[in-house]
Amino acid sequence: MRGDGGAVTAALRSAEGTGAGQDARQHFVVAVDGPAAAGKGTLARRLAAALGLPYLDTGMLYRAVGRRVLDTGADPRDAAVAEA
Repeated sequence: MRGDGGAVTAALRSAEGTGAGQDARQHFVVAVDGPAAAGKGTLARRLAAALGLPYLDTGMLYRAVGRRVLDTGADPRDAAVAEA
């Protein structure tokens, strides 16, 4: 992947070199963390595309749950409401 310093390519080659190959990709999880507006989403989408992995935007999930709680008029301080 361009701009990754070769890290993605090295990780894939390492997995393939161990004979893990496809099995390593099936159990491969990447978590990206950092401050707001640091480029986490861009990096995560590019990594997912380069590695052939699904992309899950947890920020969007949090916002969707919050929106649902507010739209229903429920108490946003009640954790059980968000879990429903």
